[in-house]
Formats: sequence, structure tokens, C-alpha cells
Amino acid sequence: ENTPYSFIPTATDPDQDNLTFVIQNKPVWATFNTSTGALTGTPNFDQAGVYTNILISVTDGSLTSSLPAFGITVVNVNRPPTISGTPQTTVAEGTQYSFLPTATDPDGEGL
Repeated sequence: ENTPYSFIPTATDPDQDNLTFVIQNKPVWATFNTSTGALTGTPNFDQAGVYTNILISVTDGSLTSSLPAFGITVVNVNRPPTISGTPQTTVAEGTQYSFLPTATDPDGEGL
């Protein structure tokens, strides 16, 4: 998550025809350039998971070649918990002192 991903395939045509790239099963967090075949993007925390059967092909208008289908696994990174509150900095002698901070974990893990 939150790490840029980039894959750019290489393709040539012996006849020097113009090439166009196509993709199937593009991850929702990615963009695809039909001129270069570049698959790029930065998935966020909510987009963690396995994206399978991604297929990039190139065509010269007559013939098509494809890379083997592949997958991308987006892994969540453990984010730090947060803590807040403002404790009193003085207490009268003989008086009980108490401070209860508020803490949360953005990943929902126990604290």
C-alpha cells in the first residue's frame, strides 16, 4: 500500500508498424497507457489484496502477442496507533490523580 507500482513491457515490430497495447483485468488502482503499455499506480490501504489474471497484449493492427498472465499482491503496511489527551500537570497533595488517554489503531488491531 502507498508504494508506487510501475511495469513497462518492451515490444518491437519487425515491420515498424505502430503498436497498440491493451490490458485485461487491470487493477482498480492502476492506470494503463495504450501507447507504451505502462501499468502504473499507487494502491491505498483499502485496495490491499490479490489482483490476478492481468493480461497485457500488443497489436500491430494485424497480429497480437501477449505476455503470460500475471498477478500483483498489494500488502497492507502496519500503521502506528495514535494517542491523544491532555493530562493535568498538577495535583493537590492527598488528592487522587487520574488521567485516561484516548488511543486508536487505524488497522483495527488491539492495543
